[in-house]
Amino acid sequence: MSGEADAAREPRRVPADLARLFDAYALVEAQEALGLDEAQYAQFVGRYRALLETRRQHNVARLRLVQELNRLTRGTRVPTDEVLGARLKALDDHDLQAAQANASARAQVEDILSLRQRARFRVFETELERKKFELMGRARDAARPGGRRSPPA
Repeated sequence: MSGEADAAREPRRVPADLARLFDAYALVEAQEALGLDEAQYAQFVGRYRALLETRRQHNVARLRLVQELNRLTRGTRVPTDEVLGARLKALDDHDLQAAQANASARAQVEDILSLRQRARFRVFETELERKKFELMGRARDAARPGGRRSPPA
């Protein structure tokens, strides 16, 4: 069989699938990185998933609001100041609500952790974000013809 036929039979990874895979990886890594015992880990899993879902939902909603602002400001019809002001206020309100929801969800996770584990959790999350961006960059590079990195901007 040709390589094209094999590729056509492989399931395509959509962003939501990749996010779930990365979340599963994070859960496995968290137990060791934070030194969670079995009881803590059992509680951590549900709370951490809730934190991730809260972040994901707010990111999607924020993206929609920003896309709407983009459409309003790039179109040929100029929106009124009232319309733009209302959309900007909606974005600001959303950002405030998201920050509060994220802080609450993170507090739920940290509630089961010792002070040292909380500090490790903050470091762990920063390292995960770095790894995620690194993996996305590698995937983007691999998708380019020749698999080459683009020159720095």
